[in-house]
Amino acid sequence: MSVESFQELVAAPLPTLVFFSAPWCGSCRIVTKAISVLEPVMADRVSFEKVDVVKHAAVGKHYRVLKLPTLALFKDGELVDRYVGAMTAQDLQMYLQVRV
Repeated sequence: MSVESFQELVAAPLPTLVFFSAPWCGSCRIVTKAISVLEPVMADRVSFEKVDVVKHAAVGKHYRVLKLPTLALFKDGELVDRYVGAMTAQDLQMYLQVRV
């Protein structure tokens, strides 16, 4: 995925929560589980995308992803919020309810 194709992805009409992760990231498993719980419930309010920073290093570098997991919220293609660290499904739901 190029930076340009990523920017097209996050320019979608719905707000987009991007989960930057890597296969070796243990804390990323917590976020993966949280998203799998929330995605079906919140699909009408937010789009969920996952970016492997090992495979797509240019995207991670462009958005200055220095620690994992990193969650980045985009609205109309613009980065509006960022959270670094793991979140449970309940915490992530509260985070999104306030922001979308």
